[in-house]
Amino acid sequence: MYSERASTLRRTLHERHFVAPNSYATGQQPYLALALLLGIAPPELRAAVAKNLENTIRVKNGGHFDSGMHGTYFLLKELMQDDRNDLIYQMASKKDFPGWGYMLEQGATTSWESWSGESHIHDTLISIGAWFVEGIGGIQVDEKSPGFRHFFLKPALVDGLTFARTRYRSLPGTIVSDWRIENGTLHMDAVVPPGSSATLYLPASAPESVTEGGRPAAQSAGVRASGAEKGRAVFELTSGSYHFVSKLPQ
Repeated sequence: MYSERASTLRRTLHERHFVAPNSYATGQQPYLALALLLGIAPPELRAAVAKNLENTIRVKNGGHFDSGMHGTYFLLKELMQDDRNDLIYQMASKKDFPGWGYMLEQGATTSWESWSGESHIHDTLISIGAWFVEGIGGIQVDEKSPGFRHFFLKPALVDGLTFARTRYRSLPGTIVSDWRIENGTLHMDAVVPPGSSATLYLPASAPESVTEGGRPAAQSAGVRASGAEKGRAVFELTSGSYHFVSKLPQ
């Protein structure tokens, strides 16, 4: 019943808010992101709407946000889901208005209520914090396995960053995702808490070249090779501590 209602709502929202050829509502970033995130855009239009969102970010808005408190949350969620952490990094690293960099340039010590800074004591624009953990660190929930009994490790290596150290205190224990890039090689330390398992998506020029603890990853205890996906080697991990080394694609 709920699936049928969701399908009806998707069709209705598309019919009411779609603007030909590949936009929704006012064309601002959150409307395009929500159409993609919630499946409102039909499959045959998804690529065009996603391209329009990218163009809106990069060209129309010069790498800046045009979203507010709620819209920014859903915008970041959609871009992470579509593996466009490069677009998030472009917006997050801007130092002029509007953005978090602008707040810092103005001496902010808290996140403002709005980009323009009418109030300096609110926590409305804090969704960037989720990106640090889920995007850059790549610690992501598996909705089919609540409580982090199983989770995903999918670190985002964006141009401009050479390392990240990420911790998340889950119910089973602390999850660790630390990575650094040295001379075109990725070094990643990962910890999967007791009683948990994880699927690791590790950028690699060739899955068979990845090592863990100094040996081929597929031969390491607690590691099972599971193929490749979009330039990443995929491994299934049981609980434990791991050190992966991977030559990055050129």
